Amino acid sequence: MGIEWIFTNRLPYNASGQRLIPLWSKQNIVCGMWQDINGRIWNDGSADNLPYIKVDAYPDCTRLEDVGVRVIECVES
Repeated sequence: MGIEWIFTNRLPYNASGQRLIPLWSKQNIVCGMWQDINGRIWNDGSADNLPYIKVDAYPDCTRLEDVGVRVIECVES
């Protein structure tokens, strides 16, 4: 089915005691970049001029439509 499961115990229960598991279809998820990948390298003078590297990026993902969300009710044993 192409589902990648993420194990967590932070999902809520409904009134019947079933755990609610949300699923999103890939067609309704988009990724946007607030900032592309930036990298810098320089010599650290306080550490015998060893190279110091910093790489950062700011990605974000969101749903396009709520119709792509499905909820599975699961009874745990």
